[in-house]
Parts: sequence; C-alpha cells; structure tokens
Amino acid sequence: AEAPEEKGAALSDFGHHLGLAFQMADDLLDYTMDTQALGKEVGADLREGKLTLPVIHALKQADSADYDQMVNIIQNEDFTVDEFKTLVGLLEKNDGIAYTKKKAATYIDKAKNALSVFEPSKTKDTLFDIADYALLRST
Repeated sequence: AEAPEEKGAALSDFGHHLGLAFQMADDLLDYTMDTQALGKEVGADLREGKLTLPVIHALKQADSADYDQMVNIIQNEDFTVDEFKTLVGLLEKNDGIAYTKKKAATYIDKAKNALSVFEPSKTKDTLFDIADYALLRST
C-alpha cells in the first residue's frame, strides 16, 4: 500500500516470526492445559500423529529408557490419561516444554525487533501486545 519496501519487509518479517511463535505456543497448549480450558481434548495433536516441537526436542534429549517410554506412548493412539500425564512429565524432564517456550520467546523478540523501522505509535504498541499475547496463551 505504497509503503517503502523496507517497511513492507519488516511487516513480513514480523508476521513470519509471530506465526512461528504462535504455532509453538499452540503446540504447548496440548501439554500444558486441561481439556476444559483448551476447548479440545488434551493430547489431540498427538492422537492425530502430529509430532510437535516439545515432543521432538524431548525425544532428542532423552536417555534410552525415557525415549522408549515416550515412543511407546506416542505410538499408541489410544493412550490413557495416566499415560499422557506420564508423557507430559517426560517432556518436562527432558526439556521439551521449557525449550519450546524459550524458542517461542526468541521468535517473539525477533518479531518485535522487525518493527524497529517504525516510529513509536499506538499501532506498533498494538502489534507488540499481539506478539506478547501469542506467548502468554501457552502458559
């Protein structure tokens, strides 16, 4: 919309980084919220066969016993609530949840930094608030 290329690229970068952070935060919700708060069954992504960053990172960090236990739960699409709680504990133990939060926060920072080409304004403040909300919703 007749904006200088630099500002258009900044907005594109903001959207890209915000989108990545939003997805990571959304992935965390499957492991950090209860069914009522989430509005869908916890573990739904996992039951659908979606391996998200918290799981992928934890699997990389796990010793062989934890790895085997996680894989057994993941491969059983009919896992129980107790098995899911065990998996969440293993994700926490093996840094999957903390790592994902940290990565999402890094992308929020990148999104905000992309807007440095813009002068302070209410619009910029609103975009920062949106970015912050994307991360807060996962906790």
